[in-house]
Amino acid sequence: MAGASAFTLIELMVVSVVIGILAALVLSVLNRGRDSASAVKCLGHMSQIGQAILAYSSDNEGRLPGPLTEQQSNDVTGVQQGSLLVLLKRYLGVEGADGQLIQAGVFTCPAWEQKDKTRRSPVFVVNFQDRMPEFQNRLPWGEPGVEPVKMVNLVGWNPRPASQAAMGLSQIWALRDSDFAPEPRRSVHGDFRNALFYDWHAGRVDLKNESK
Repeated sequence: MAGASAFTLIELMVVSVVIGILAALVLSVLNRGRDSASAVKCLGHMSQIGQAILAYSSDNEGRLPGPLTEQQSNDVTGVQQGSLLVLLKRYLGVEGADGQLIQAGVFTCPAWEQKDKTRRSPVFVVNFQDRMPEFQNRLPWGEPGVEPVKMVNLVGWNPRPASQAAMGLSQIWALRDSDFAPEPRRSVHGDFRNALFYDWHAGRVDLKNESK
């Protein structure tokens, strides 16, 4: 009888272990599904921002919105200098008068919301690396005291040295996901980032291929 009881206890332990393993596998699959859905939604938001930039440019003599700051937040006041969200709010359907706090769901990466609990990181980062030598080495988005370039000025732009292979606008990122805190900072999507490129399509950039 004692042997039978011991055997039953062992069976229960084995079943418990199996259930734990299965639960871990199911949780892993659910997490991957959630992460994949967040990445797709983030790309959709990037595409909407790209369309808003085109609409802004059409209404502003063909110029890009700016001057911008490098780090972009989705939680700003309606007069914040350098904010892409402030400049695009009417094209994104965002409410908020000057001086009021404005927020926009479309100006948020869902993965960033899930992973950066501190909310200390910017949501997006503007490309402050690639400059335009033919325009006094300015940034396309402009800088304090320097207005942005026009869309037409981007045609034929290649920020890489002549010794390197030329890049088209579909390869040069304009806006991308921010990494999230705490240190070490890392991509909210793991091994890739979502980005909006200078031909205004949204796509994925593998970190191993991304130019730092």
